[in-house]
Amino acid sequence: MELSLLHAASPRIENQAALVVAFDLDNTIICADDSGNVHLRPGMIEAMQWLSSRGHKVWICSSADRQWVDLVFKRFPALGCHTERIMSCEDIDPATCGIRQFKDIIRLGIDLLVDDHEPYREDARRIYGDGVANRYIILPKFTAEVLGIEDGWRKCLTDKILCHEKCDGQ
Repeated sequence: MELSLLHAASPRIENQAALVVAFDLDNTIICADDSGNVHLRPGMIEAMQWLSSRGHKVWICSSADRQWVDLVFKRFPALGCHTERIMSCEDIDPATCGIRQFKDIIRLGIDLLVDDHEPYREDARRIYGDGVANRYIILPKFTAEVLGIEDGWRKCLTDKILCHEKCDGQ
């Protein structure tokens, strides 16, 4: 989807509460190639700008450690321009840092989680049911192999956000 179509979407309802939309970092916002070069998913900064312009709060929720998250933000400072909060594995659950962590949006105060990891949604469905599981937006994994290939993630994200706004979070 063209960036211009993101901005052409219907205006947000004025009296609606802001959503907290959290993004995973690795394989959602960034990826590393075989040489260790880190790449930013094309259009991600614009998507964050779009969310901010609609009054939503943009967070980062990564299972990576704080040192890695800080390095990524140093490498891509534009990520910080629209990010209100950054959570690393130490913030999610220090006891499980370094192993697979369940990103529990209820406990973390997140309305929608944008991630590439389907098992998080399945964990939420098992614990909370479909209503919460549907608040996990699963994007295609961003890898060096798909650099420059449009994989439909922008449309997936905007459709979910607009639906959530229209349905008042239901």
